[in-house]
Amino acid sequence: MDKRDGRSGEKPELALREINLADAEFIHALYTGSDFRQMIGDRGITSLQDARHYIEQNIRASYQKHGFGLWLVEYQTVAVGICGLVKRDHLPYPDLGFALLPEYYGQGLARSAAAKTLERAHQQLHLSTLLAITSPTNQRSQKLLLALGFKPVTAVVDPHTGQELATFAWQAKESQ
Repeated sequence: MDKRDGRSGEKPELALREINLADAEFIHALYTGSDFRQMIGDRGITSLQDARHYIEQNIRASYQKHGFGLWLVEYQTVAVGICGLVKRDHLPYPDLGFALLPEYYGQGLARSAAAKTLERAHQQLHLSTLLAITSPTNQRSQKLLLALGFKPVTAVVDPHTGQELATFAWQAKESQ
């Protein structure tokens, strides 16, 4: 219940929106967290200036170049994570990416955000195939991907780290 609006029993909708420079503090907090760095990787963000640069050069640039990217996940008007699509040069299809602040784990928010992203990918972006990559030890994300209908496929190797990544593929159903 959101006590500010006086309604009980109603859950505010989870929202996805484009990330902008005003989100630099949140991006800094998320990307410098130990879980993010361990499970996803170090993106070289150590300061708010680094976060602003990353937003401009990576996230917002992806919106311009591909028409999609990572979106901010808001729940009850609070930024809780990111979810969206990333086009990597070494992968033939865009891949689904998501990350939450640890205090929001286990609440179904990543699943809801990922499901909204898949719907947007198919309905608005007309993408019928997506990939997802995780570190081999990231069992939580792998379980979520399987629940969303992704299937394991041949692992890919990250060209930057040489690490073999657990790889999954999703095919849109025509009735979606």
